[in-house]
Amino acid sequence: RLIEANIGKVPGADYVLCNCYLGFRPSEFLALDAINYNRKEKAFTGGAKTDAGRDRVVTISPKIQPIIDRLTASRISGPVFCADDGKPMRIKAYRSMFYEVLEACGIDNPIVEKDGVQRRKYTPHSCRHTFATLMKRVPGADKDKLALIGHTSTEMLRHYQDVDVESLRKITDAL
Repeated sequence: RLIEANIGKVPGADYVLCNCYLGFRPSEFLALDAINYNRKEKAFTGGAKTDAGRDRVVTISPKIQPIIDRLTASRISGPVFCADDGKPMRIKAYRSMFYEVLEACGIDNPIVEKDGVQRRKYTPHSCRHTFATLMKRVPGADKDKLALIGHTSTEMLRHYQDVDVESLRKITDAL
C-alpha cells in the first residue's frame, strides 16, 4: 500500500508495484518485451527458468493496468521496464532502484543474517513472494495460481506464500 500510494511521487515505485502484481522473477520481469504483451487479452507472455515458467501467460491486474498501458502505449517492441534511456535495465540497476523505492516509501528493510550470510530482508525477488501471498487471498484453483507463478508444485506455491495475521485471523474467526 505504501508503494502504491507513492506512484508518481517516488521514481521507480511503479516498476516495483508492477513486479508485485506480475510475479515474475526479477530477470524475467526486466526481460518483458512489448512484443509479448497482448493488448486485447491484457496479458504478458514471459518467463524463463522452468518448463512451467517458460513462456507463461500472466494476466494484468486492474491495479496496475494503467501503468502497463502507459509503458506500452507507444511501443510495438522493446523492454517494457527499461532504463531512462529506453534500453534494457540491468538487474544491478533494478536492485538499486528497488532499495531506493522502499526507503523513499518508508518501508523498513533491515539487513538480516541467515546461514551466515547478511542480506536485506526484502529484495527484488520478494515481489514474487508478494504476488504469491496476494493470490492466497483470492479464491481460485491452485492449478491456475501455479500457472501464473510458473510452477507445477503446490509445495512451491506455499513456499512463496507468506503467513500473515490477517489470514490467520480469518480462519480462527470462522471457527
